[in-house]
Parts: sequence; C-alpha cells; structure tokens
Amino acid sequence: MFSTFSFFLENLLFFAYFIQMRPVEHKAALKRLKDKQKIRQRTYKLEIKALEKAIPEAEIAVKLLTNKGKLELILEDPNLVATLKERWIAAEAAKRPPQVTTTLTQGGIWKGQ
Repeated sequence: MFSTFSFFLENLLFFAYFIQMRPVEHKAALKRLKDKQKIRQRTYKLEIKALEKAIPEAEIAVKLLTNKGKLELILEDPNLVATLKERWIAAEAAKRPPQVTTTLTQGGIWKGQ
C-alpha cells in the first residue's frame, strides 16, 4: 500500500511540476518538436520527388523487357519510327544488286542510245 501511495505521490509531483512548467520552456519544447517535424516533412518530400522521377524510368525499363513493350515505345516516338523506316529502306536497298547502266563512250561520243 505504501508503494502505491509513493507512486501516486511521485506522479502527483511530476504533474504539478508539468503544470507549473514555465511557458518559455513549453514553447521551446513545442518549437523543437515542430522543427523536427519540418525536417522529416522536407526529407519525405524530397524522397517523394525522387521516386516520382524514377517511376517513368522504371516503366521504360519494364517495357524494354518484352517485345510488346518495345513496340509500344517505338510507336510512342515518331522520330524513332522515321529513323527505323529509313534504316529499313537502306537495308532493303543494300540487299538488291545495284543497277548498272553502262554506256560505252568512244572519243566523248555516246553510243547505244
């Protein structure tokens, strides 16, 4: 019973001290708490921004894993489509034998027309 009474008395003294706490100390404690929260908030905002920037890069990386994703990326970019078209035309032209038009010249006069 005595230990319960002493516990009660200690808590009563603590709360009496807390109630009598100086307003300056209380304001300082609140200010420190607010500063900590601001720092956390800033770091969370920075992390969110970094992750938001990383999302498109991750989506592109995932699309590059499949043929369907690669096709979607190609179709989204008109410059890439034009480049691939030009490459395809050049490759097809390289496959064909060159058309040789030989003209025999003799003394600067064209023959065979």
